[in-house]
Amino acid sequence: MNRLLDMNPYEGYEISQSADSDASMQLARHWLDTCTEFHKKRCGPASSSLPTRVLDVWGSDELDDADMIRLIATVENDAPYVALSYCWGPPKEAKLVKVTTTETLSTHMAGILVGELPKNFQDAILITRKLNIRYLWIDSLCIIQDSPLDWDKEAGKMGDYYERATIALSALCSPSSHTGFLHHRWLGNSRVDFRLENYETINVRKVSSSLGSQGREKMPLWKRAWVVQERCLSSRILHFGSEQMYWECRQSFVREDGHRAAMASDGALMGPGCFVPGGERLKEKSYGRWYALIAAYSKRALTKEDDRLPALGGIAVRFQKVTKSDYLAGLWKDDIIRGLLWCRKNAGPRSPIPQQKKKRLAKEIEIGSSQRESNSSHEVPSWSWAAIGNHVVWDSTPQIAAGQLSATCEVIEAKVTSLGPVHLGRVTQSSLHLRGFLAQSPLMLITTHHGSQGHLTKFENTRICTTMDFIGGDITYAYFLYVANDTKLYYWLAISQCTPSEGQYRRVGLLRTNKAAHGHLIKDAEQDSVTII
Repeated sequence: MNRLLDMNPYEGYEISQSADSDASMQLARHWLDTCTEFHKKRCGPASSSLPTRVLDVWGSDELDDADMIRLIATVENDAPYVALSYCWGPPKEAKLVKVTTTETLSTHMAGILVGELPKNFQDAILITRKLNIRYLWIDSLCIIQDSPLDWDKEAGKMGDYYERATIALSALCSPSSHTGFLHHRWLGNSRVDFRLENYETINVRKVSSSLGSQGREKMPLWKRAWVVQERCLSSRILHFGSEQMYWECRQSFVREDGHRAAMASDGALMGPGCFVPGGERLKEKSYGRWYALIAAYSKRALTKEDDRLPALGGIAVRFQKVTKSDYLAGLWKDDIIRGLLWCRKNAGPRSPIPQQKKKRLAKEIEIGSSQRESNSSHEVPSWSWAAIGNHVVWDSTPQIAAGQLSATCEVIEAKVTSLGPVHLGRVTQSSLHLRGFLAQSPLMLITTHHGSQGHLTKFENTRICTTMDFIGGDITYAYFLYVANDTKLYYWLAISQCTPSEGQYRRVGLLRTNKAAHGHLIKDAEQDSVTII
């Protein structure tokens, strides 16, 4: 029996009311209290080690004022706390978000006026107080945003912070830090109770959308890349949608209207505790789930392209505990061949993202996550899905996951050198040394409704095309390394030779062929070793 549904969801409700009404908050506290009492084994305790810094929303003897909060250093003592999951907003609005810097740190520890904070922060403070919890963690205020040292240290702990939080507040319907998430909802006539002769009382409810089916326009938070980690690792989440609240924990998923629903999901964007199968026995399935997760994650937006791997760091740490494999910039050493078989999900023309243009591109991408200066001292390997800053997929994952993939090349070496923790993906050097059959051909780049392709013009009587990682570019010649096959397809990495270094290549695409086309390629291929950087 689901104890979270014991309470009448509409008792005390008015026709139209805010999500912070007494009735709504009574229901939220019921959900939280029930989970912390009965779900301890799965969802964890209500109290745990605090983050490095938190906001004290109760004030103190010196700040006995509801209009003031303060930032405090915790020395990681144990206490309940709330974490906020939200959108910073479009670049112009994100610049107005109040942040903690080296200059404002001491001021924020002395006190912060609530009225000077973005509306999302004010709403989070209000809900935290109504849940009778003293401490609140918000990234912009609890991390020193202009300190690369502090940001890297705290970014490495973000997964822990969401996992250990008593509850995470999800500003699901708020596209910006300044719009707030405690809106009025129309709840009248959504439930009608009546009796039928010889039957118990039954009710009819208005059909409202579920968490996973509202549509991205109603759930702007879903567009953020950071939300994948925040949602997957949180133990308990209180979502504030445009129509109602949703409770999600590792044990249950319930809605404010009382509707009994299955656990919510957004494709492979799993809910709390679902980020990896448990047990060493399921190690193989863990890799398949990782690729499905990346497919869901990679289509989401970041203000800073440099955050693409750090925003996944907390999940990577937990996957590594199961796989026991080295983490290589978004892929896994023990499953590197299958990991290499990603391809760009084409959704219209998009040019490559040179390192020097990333800062300008960041201004054009909606949904912010940080205002700090970009760290340009690292570069994602070309063989990693994270290199292209676009939606990627593993098209043949079902066949591959079934154990039908056969590697056809030798992995001589696969390594990365990182600045800071490996799971943050701050790569300074990388090398993937493979040996296998290598073919080559001139390329004619074409753009079709299928996306960017390269036609191998060497084979005049057979149309062989490779999926390119980018739209455009000046590649006129490519090499193709035969890396794997399954029961239906043959996989060749499309690589382009770097200049002037002989023997070093960059990945530019993935070629998937049938048996006939593969025969033409393998006929002219020769055994060779390549180093892809």
